[in-house]
Amino acid sequence: MLGVRRQKAKNMSDIAPITIPEDARCQEASIFWVKTYIACNQKATTIIYHEKDRRGYYMCDACADHNIWNRGGKLVAKAPDSAVKERR
Repeated sequence: MLGVRRQKAKNMSDIAPITIPEDARCQEASIFWVKTYIACNQKATTIIYHEKDRRGYYMCDACADHNIWNRGGKLVAKAPDSAVKERR
């Protein structure tokens, strides 16, 4: 699987694919590891875009909520069963 993590974009709308692959996993760092990066690895239900590094990331609901509310992430796409809400 080629993740959106490696893909830089000028705008949020340039992130592709907009649909989330079935085998996509959350790319956010696990909360239990401080010194090294270990991915959360839950099933991805959203794509979150960050302005500061202009990249999209696959994320699970919990990590996506945290990124939207605490890190300024923007919701690009979500699975139909996702409970994540965009910040207004």
